[in-house]
Amino acid sequence: MSTSEPLTSSQLLSQSSRTQLTLYSPLQMLSRAAARTTTSLVTKRGFQTTRARMSSPYHYPEGAYSNIPFNPRSKWFGLGYWTFMATGFFAPFGIAVYQTYKPQ
Repeated sequence: MSTSEPLTSSQLLSQSSRTQLTLYSPLQMLSRAAARTTTSLVTKRGFQTTRARMSSPYHYPEGAYSNIPFNPRSKWFGLGYWTFMATGFFAPFGIAVYQTYKPQ
């Protein structure tokens, strides 16, 4: 066999240095990929599955309304809330009126 002629597939497979080629159908490839994905999802552990049990001097309050910088149970909360919302809603209209009537 000379080096100028190409090798056939049977000659390539018969060589001892080559491993045997296995052809998979698309369904087999899809099922193998799904099996790999399923096992990888099962083995992953959620980041916050268990609460950290530490005796730390830096303990912050927990529960409802403890993570916000205002007290929604205050009697002035409603007034402050609606003032903030009204300011945010009417500010663009006020700016548009100012831009319309300001001197050129």
